[in-house]
Amino acid sequence: MILLPEYNSVAANHAIAEYPREACGVVVAGQYVPVPNISDSPCDDFQMPADAWLNYGGVQAVIHSHCAPDHFHAPSAADMARQAETALPWGLIYTDGKSASEPLWWPEPLDAPLSGRQFLPGVTDCWSLIRGWFWQNRQIVIRDFPRDVDWWDRGGDLYTQGLPIAGFRQIGRDESGAIGDLALLQIRSPVPNHSAVIVEPGVMLHHLQGRLSCCEPIPRWGKLIVSWWRFTP
Repeated sequence: MILLPEYNSVAANHAIAEYPREACGVVVAGQYVPVPNISDSPCDDFQMPADAWLNYGGVQAVIHSHCAPDHFHAPSAADMARQAETALPWGLIYTDGKSASEPLWWPEPLDAPLSGRQFLPGVTDCWSLIRGWFWQNRQIVIRDFPRDVDWWDRGGDLYTQGLPIAGFRQIGRDESGAIGDLALLQIRSPVPNHSAVIVEPGVMLHHLQGRLSCCEPIPRWGKLIVSWWRFTP
């Protein structure tokens, strides 16, 4: 989803004006239209009036803001779940009340390049990379999961609980090694919090926070791998 510069400015100015409340709006005919935030907790969430979709027919996208420093420049699990319900692109503007970012759009297209991605939680992260690989190499749409930033430190266990729902079964280390097998890694976390996919013998594709997505030898990460999984629909 792309807005013309002047419409980006309207959305950014709205986010700044509403700070420390979350601003929200819709994109109609390529233009950003501000919508009232009627949430009971507008500094932490947003809610549009129930008739917003009727009043602004032909909605193409939704945009809302997150306010620094108390919130992340990334969609929350709730944002991801609501985006999936609308089946529309969502944009996120980050603001400190003085300046505002360009909209961060999600979901990332499944056919986006797999190597050299910037890490953006919930948008282009290790699970997004796995989903992209399966689509580009096997034309399979793997289920996505709404997730908060640092979900593993908030009592979440996304991979262990989610992989069976997404069609994966755990396999033994001695069974692993096939193209498409997933490795779960545990990195300074109480639960597995990182994933990688085998893309050729001895090589895995993965995306660590703070780094670009890339392929690396599996043995380099072997000590952190805690389990292996295979897609078996």
